[in-house]
Amino acid sequence: MKQKKYETILEEYRQLREEIRVYLKANDETKNYAIIITFGAFGIDQWINYPQILFLAAFLICILWYNEIRTLKAIFRVAAYIQVFIEKKLPDLNWESIGEQHKIQKSFFDRLISNIQLPSLIFFNLLFGFYFTFKASQLYWYIWLLTSILLIFIIILLIRSYAVAKHGREKEATFWLNHKRSNLIKVKCHNDLKRN
Repeated sequence: MKQKKYETILEEYRQLREEIRVYLKANDETKNYAIIITFGAFGIDQWINYPQILFLAAFLICILWYNEIRTLKAIFRVAAYIQVFIEKKLPDLNWESIGEQHKIQKSFFDRLISNIQLPSLIFFNLLFGFYFTFKASQLYWYIWLLTSILLIFIIILLIRSYAVAKHGREKEATFWLNHKRSNLIKVKCHNDLKRN
């Protein structure tokens, strides 16, 4: 019976680690899409002389960045679940607990470097969008409006990205610990009611 429970927990662990791999692959694909969008917009601008396409590319990359933040939260959620529920039952499996203590997880600079690609591509598109628009004397009012909206969106994304990178794992672990405690209380109350 104990062996069967061990194998069940181990299989759950494998499935959750695979889920994290899928999320990481999705993040890599997101970065590839952002690069393709950037070079595609730059190429279209050079081909038909329509620099406003670079602002659209910046907006699309903002959407990809938002998706990347959501994916990172999902990775933290799964990792925290593994840490709270599985690693406590199988002490030999402690990748999440040990990995959380790694110096790269705690370094602001290392996190900044690993998460700078999408903001850099947004900046690249906006910078060249302004440059080519100004060069073509096509700075229309809607360019300023679109840029203002994009800058607000970028500031929100920067704040959100920082919060998730800094506190996301901790928040998810707290959620799972609270969930575990509340379930233990419910089970205890249910067992007490059965006895009465």
